[in-house]
Amino acid sequence: MEAIKDYAEAQEHDASGFNVVGKLKDAQAKQKKHSRKDYYKTLGIQKNESDAGIRKAYKKMSLKYHPDKNSNGTDEDKRKADKMFKDVNEAK
Repeated sequence: MEAIKDYAEAQEHDASGFNVVGKLKDAQAKQKKHSRKDYYKTLGIQKNESDAGIRKAYKKMSLKYHPDKNSNGTDEDKRKADKMFKDVNEAK
């Protein structure tokens, strides 16, 4: 991320000016948060969904992206379905 490199360089020159240390930590935290997977988004549900709703969404998505259901397509479609199937299983 460009902002992290810029803040790190600015910290080398003048760490006390413009709250560079705080902005650097904030940028690093945002990058870390952005890199995490959102399992609720993968399953297509809200964060306050009940256990039964999570199981229902998992079953729906796993049937949709199951490799046996997506065997009649291009190689690109098969790879996308396989990746989504793995992501759905990880989300459960």
